[in-house]
Amino acid sequence: MTMDSECIGVDQDPALLEVARSQDWGGRRMSFEQGDATSLPFEDDSFDFVFSRYLLVHVPEPVKAIREMLRVAKPGGAVFAHEPDLAFTCCYPPNPAYEQTTAMWAAVFPHPLIGRQLVHLFREAGAISPRAAADASIENGSLDLKRLYRMSFESIGAALVQAGSMKQAEFEERVEEFRLVESDPSITVIPHPNIAVWSIA
Repeated sequence: MTMDSECIGVDQDPALLEVARSQDWGGRRMSFEQGDATSLPFEDDSFDFVFSRYLLVHVPEPVKAIREMLRVAKPGGAVFAHEPDLAFTCCYPPNPAYEQTTAMWAAVFPHPLIGRQLVHLFREAGAISPRAAADASIENGSLDLKRLYRMSFESIGAALVQAGSMKQAEFEERVEEFRLVESDPSITVIPHPNIAVWSIA
């Protein structure tokens, strides 16, 4: 993003919008609006680049969101989505919390396997010749990814307990297992793959 470019972010959650607005964007032209990804508050052909990351995994009707992204992109502009495929996560030596992550995500996300569906969904939404790439990483020694997994699990814990997917005691046990992995630099974590799909509008 160049200094003379304008970027507009959209989210449904007012609290997240306030966090975004409070950041120092280094003089860049940034603004944030409340809105629904399946009914964007913009005219047709408004943007050169439309981007989402870890959004469609949460959206009950992801094709609607992709159609909206294509709608608001200018002819010749790019539409890009980056989503996880949550069917796989592991660590070694093994840990019960990591072995159960797929079931945990499936209990709270409408589309935990959105990554593998993404090219098909772009085509269904009307994208012409979408292109795709996949990436996966491995973490051995660093705490960043391990901390992210632990914090993500903590953030969905109440929903898991409320849905009856696990009891409170089991949730607390899993948190401690994530903390154990986080505190042990000898444990290697291999996270889920991420899929990127893009198309020219």
